[in-house]
Formats: sequence, structure tokens, C-alpha cells
Amino acid sequence: MNKNEIYQFLDNQNIKYEITNHQAVFNVEEVSQIKTLFPYQERGAKNLFICDDKKNNYYLITIKEDKKLDLKEFQNQNKTRRLSFASEKDLLAKLKLTPGSVTPLGLLNDKNKEVIFYIDDYFLSDNQIIGIHPNDNTATIWLKTNDLINIIKNHGNQVNLFSSNKHLNRCKWCNLKNPLYIKYHDEEWGRLNYNEHYLFEMLILESFQAGLSWECVLNKRASFKKAYDNFNLEKICEYDDKKISELLNNQKIIRNQLKIKASINNAKIFKEIVKEYNSFSNYLKQFTKGKVIYEINKTTSPLSDAIAKDLQNRGMKFVGSTIIYSYLQAIGLINSHEPNCFLSKKTN
Repeated sequence: MNKNEIYQFLDNQNIKYEITNHQAVFNVEEVSQIKTLFPYQERGAKNLFICDDKKNNYYLITIKEDKKLDLKEFQNQNKTRRLSFASEKDLLAKLKLTPGSVTPLGLLNDKNKEVIFYIDDYFLSDNQIIGIHPNDNTATIWLKTNDLINIIKNHGNQVNLFSSNKHLNRCKWCNLKNPLYIKYHDEEWGRLNYNEHYLFEMLILESFQAGLSWECVLNKRASFKKAYDNFNLEKICEYDDKKISELLNNQKIIRNQLKIKASINNAKIFKEIVKEYNSFSNYLKQFTKGKVIYEINKTTSPLSDAIAKDLQNRGMKFVGSTIIYSYLQAIGLINSHEPNCFLSKKTN
């Protein structure tokens, strides 16, 4: 199937999808240059066409575009023979595709249904959207991961889930039994993020951490988001006694009256800071000079001391130096990934 035939196929199957047309791209670096066009920037896929050393088995492996796949680890995990990348000739023969356009939808060209499909379980998280080429590298289509899996299963190819992050070394504090914690560690913590909505959300959540563990707050994050109107700054600034009572009776969040009242107060001060500096990120940059700090094994620093003191002088509550240090780590102004962690500065 070519690109237009893929679109027609999806339409015939009543499968919803979005199309992003773009210049031809052949690798992850080129994709990164057009990422601003994408409606789901963290859901792009990288697709690897692999075969074993006897060329008896072929595999199409789909992972998040910024992840690396350890073939030896994949081989051990899935008990295959020694693996290597298949040739362009085999790619054309098996899937009717050329380099740069490799995609799971190429399996629809696999008449013998012999290529085994592996997909990273990352794509079954959150909104379950995945971005892939429609057998042509001048477009990316976005559809539900389960729809893609069902397409391939119905075609007759074997489908397997795997976790590309399963055996990676992480910071010791990350609870490997908690998928939410793993996702937070891998995709948020220590990654610089100046998005204003994110800066506000994390400041509110961190203030609830006082005296508790971050994991406790993280496990309730979805409930907080719902209870706090998706952390809408304007709405939170208008919360009244009725809303406070509603929050105090919400068993799915942390029901601490002082913290709830502080969150509303802090929202108002956050808004004042944004008005004064045009953005909260500008406010933070006056302390950091726009630089990211790399350090580990600390819970406070002169930087967190200074920001905490200033916020407290402005009237914010539950923003001591320890909380602010944790906040700066969360938004990536302080990167504290441990030396053995796969996200350590030493390995990136």
C-alpha cells in the first residue's frame, strides 16, 4: 500500500487519524527539526527493521523516537537468536518500504505475515496516541495505539508488547514498582521545562509535598488535576469558601486545610509575579541567569534559599528552601540524576 491507499484503508475501517504533512525525513535528527509541526510532540515513533543471524525471523520494533534500543538486551529479553539490522533489500522485499519510511503500517504489505511486530508499551500510556509514517516519509499520521495494534493483528502478523526502559539504571529513589514514578523519572524530572502552565502546576503540587513524600503527591496528581480545574491559574485565583469546602471533602487529594488555602494564595501571588516579569520563567531566570545546575545529594542550596526567601517575602506559604529545591529539580533548573542513572549528565 502507498500513502493514499493507507488513508483509504483507514477511512474504510472507520479509524480516526490526523495527518501532518512535511518534508521528507530520513532520521531522528531530521524529525527533530520539524517537530514544531506535530500536534503530539512526545508521541513520535522510531521503527527498526531487524533480523536474526540466520535470516529465519524478521522483526519490526517500534519505540519512542528519542529512546535507544539495546539489541543484545532485546535479544535476551525475548529469547531470540543474535540480531542485527536487516538490509535495504530485505526491507523492500518484505515490507515494500525504503529507508526513512519504515513504519508498522508497512506490515500491511507483508503478504506472508511473517514479520513479527514489537511495540514499546510506552505508547499505551497517557492518551495512547502514536505518530507513524503512512508508508511514506513525507507525512506523519497520528492514531490510537490500540487501533494500530488491531490493524496489524487483523492482518495476521504477530504482535508483542515490550518495555524498552525495563532494564535501564535509574536514580535509587525511583520506585521501580510504581509505573507513575518511573514515567515521571524518565520523562519529566530534571528535564528543563519553562512552560508556564507546567511551572504553575508543579509549584502547587510541590507545596502539597511538605511533610510527605513526592510519590504520595504523584499518585494523586491526576485527582489534583481534576479537582483544581486542570491547574487553571485564573480559576484557582477565584476559588471561594465553597470551593475550599469541596476540596476538603475530596478524598482523592491531600485534604490539608492550610495547604489548600495556601495553594489559592500562592496562585494569586504567582499571577502577580507573572504580571511583574511577563512570565514566571523570567522571574526564575533572574536567579539562575538562564543556566541549568548539575548537582546531586543536596536538598537545599543558596539558589533555593534565595528563591524561597523571595517567595515567602511576597506572601507564599509552604515554599521553604527544601520544597523549592525539589521544585527546581522537577522543572529541570537543577539536574540531579545520579551518576549511574541512564539520564545522568555523564551519559548524555
